[in-house]
Amino acid sequence: MWCGDAGRSAKDFYTAGVRSYIGDGATEDHGEALRLFQLAADMGHARAQTSLGECYRLGEGTPEDHVKAAQYYRLAADQGNARAQACLGICYRLGEGNLKTTSRLPSTTASQP
Repeated sequence: MWCGDAGRSAKDFYTAGVRSYIGDGATEDHGEALRLFQLAADMGHARAQTSLGECYRLGEGTPEDHVKAAQYYRLAADQGNARAQACLGICYRLGEGNLKTTSRLPSTTASQP
């Protein structure tokens, strides 16, 4: 557990989460990374929301949950995070997270050539 959570910024939690995830300075701890990403994501940090989505999608530090993954990708994508937008697109393409693609094309009017 990362000591001194009080008063830390979203960026601090995200950075510590990345270090826990990759094992920078210690062994990898995906569960701790998930906890830290969650703290940052709850503060609106888009990169943390994307990383949290990836943890849920891949089942790293938590059981796989494609619905939660898509929810976190959506939060970050709505903030303009390109990686989250790409991940959300993959979820749509694969039908993961209760996301459905539409095969219906936009309707055209008779006046269009």
